[in-house]
Amino acid sequence: VYIYYNTTNYTKGTQILNNNFENQKGGYNYVIYLRYHEAPVVNNNIITNTTTTGWWGIYLDRCTNDLKVIGNKISSNNSEGGIMLSVCLAINTKRGLVANNFVDIGGTSYAYGIDVYGSSYQNIFNNSVRITSNNTSYGRAFYNTNNSGNITVKNNIFANLGDGYALYSDASSNLVSDYNDFYSTGTFLASWVGANQADLAAYKPTSSQDANSISANPSFVSTSDLHTTSSFLDRVAVVLPEVTADIDGTVRDLTNPDIGADEF
Repeated sequence: VYIYYNTTNYTKGTQILNNNFENQKGGYNYVIYLRYHEAPVVNNNIITNTTTTGWWGIYLDRCTNDLKVIGNKISSNNSEGGIMLSVCLAINTKRGLVANNFVDIGGTSYAYGIDVYGSSYQNIFNNSVRITSNNTSYGRAFYNTNNSGNITVKNNIFANLGDGYALYSDASSNLVSDYNDFYSTGTFLASWVGANQADLAAYKPTSSQDANSISANPSFVSTSDLHTTSSFLDRVAVVLPEVTADIDGTVRDLTNPDIGADEF
């Protein structure tokens, strides 16, 4: 799906819902690519890739206002990225929402779970991201870059099982991050504005973020299923009015919800 408009006439009302995209082939590496859309909705799609390199599941480029990317299941064993917000600019009363997504990226090259690039006023809530690419420098479960501002990141699992970064942020302008699970099997858990952080004990005072976040193996159900029953993630998230149910439609606990896309 490729829909590209122009800056003088942002299209409205775009919705891509309930589709199954499998093993896209050819020279074009974006399964869903939207440019110059106002408040697009990309929900409940299943997107898989085992053949294409340099691949992106959902790529929103210069989309504005209260976009929604919710409930998608994205997996690739040979590729680059799950969800990209590139220069997606909103306002505080019309914040974008990326929530309740499963993102699983493997391979041996660049691997970005959720990438927020030069964007503003975006909420990244209750996603479950697993990176298994063995690229330790460019395997990044959550990547915040190019002076993104007013980004709120809560209740997510960002797990890098390929020895790369759970979090990589080279911008800190009005970032609010808390109640997440950051986990890496590598030497460094995170990179914060150019400095590697070995663990949460180093990262928290350096960033002044994630006071209530944890670092625990999410123990996903299988190599193809990002549901989890880890007791470390149970009832330790914060209530978010934007996310009242999980990826399966299960109503979230009204007092002590779970971290990640799955409420269990």
